[in-house]
Amino acid sequence: MPSLITFLGPKAYGLVTAVPDADLRERVVTALSACAEGLGVIDSLDLSPHELSDPETANVSTWEALAPHVAKILVQVRGTGDRLVALFPEGTNDFADDEVSASDLEAAFDLMAHAEGSDDGVGSSLTRRDRGLDLVVQTASASNLGQVGDGIRTLVQVLHQDIVLLGQKLRTPQIVGDRWFLLGELHQFLHQCAQCLEAIVATVLGALTDEQLDDVLPRYTNATGRAVKLRSASTRLGYQVEELNQAIGRAPLEDLPILIAALEEALNAFSLQPTYKYLRPLDKRPIISFRVYLSTWQKRRQSLDEVRHQVEGFSKFLALMGDLNWREQLAHHDAQHLANARTVLESEMDLELALPYLRKVYGRSPAIDRELHAIEHQRQPDRRALTQAVHEAEARLGPHS
Repeated sequence: MPSLITFLGPKAYGLVTAVPDADLRERVVTALSACAEGLGVIDSLDLSPHELSDPETANVSTWEALAPHVAKILVQVRGTGDRLVALFPEGTNDFADDEVSASDLEAAFDLMAHAEGSDDGVGSSLTRRDRGLDLVVQTASASNLGQVGDGIRTLVQVLHQDIVLLGQKLRTPQIVGDRWFLLGELHQFLHQCAQCLEAIVATVLGALTDEQLDDVLPRYTNATGRAVKLRSASTRLGYQVEELNQAIGRAPLEDLPILIAALEEALNAFSLQPTYKYLRPLDKRPIISFRVYLSTWQKRRQSLDEVRHQVEGFSKFLALMGDLNWREQLAHHDAQHLANARTVLESEMDLELALPYLRKVYGRSPAIDRELHAIEHQRQPDRRALTQAVHEAEARLGPHS
């Protein structure tokens, strides 16, 4: 396990070691070390070999291989939660004199507790869970530093609920006996547990500083930040895939292996990015399936037209995923950054000042994306075209902004 300073980073570690009360400082260090240990165990389970295994592999063998690792994680996460509650039992209020609004934490728990049973769809339930996590972290840093004990216990309750729900699912033969269902459930469980432990760390640090937590804690990103990063990475992958799709549509059969290899390389690079873990299982499965297809396409002895059809279909999936997943979720975020970019562009200030805002909305507008690509290739962007693209993107946002 990495040292606490490695886990937190120098800035966050300095905040922790500066807590004046020795007993409180020791409990904070112990709590954060427990979270770091728990996250280390979660991170150690790599599902990718099972995701990309031979489609003919018996499904039950996947569970047999993963069961010991899953059991270790369940024990570790449960133990981490118990240690945290023992360190911050009910009634502790170490960081401030002000009472945190209990209604805020109740609302946060309600968002997270009922997300799993929602009938609004997987995407909506996960969005509510993200909002709940963010609300707990925000509450800890509100009201003059707040009371972290309540926030920690709220998040531990959610952790324990996740463990119970996974245990129930793992007793279902349809899930354990189907590799895709099993991997999807495990992927979601691991991601949610990691998010919850990261939120606990952020809850403690949020009570110690007024700085943005993203700047203090390298590993922590709130729900909006995760969505922005994932949209950016997915959009870039979409452009790469579409470019190769166009090339494959024109290529003779003998050039196909080179182009397919380029596709594999792009997808492998995407899957290695930290943002890949933010993907919903519903979106991850088509990507994994396509990677499996690329690794076995020559064995299938398909015609050139059949291969082209598969690549074109995947390119369309990536475009659709962007429209469905982030267009509404990031509407308010994008409206703010587009407005800031427009102010810079219309005032004729240095174009460079608009770029940070435009990069935050990468994936919102193909026209803006094209200008950003021009800058990446050291070509001078068209300021007038960029201003028009910003206006058009704002108009399409409509009432959501």
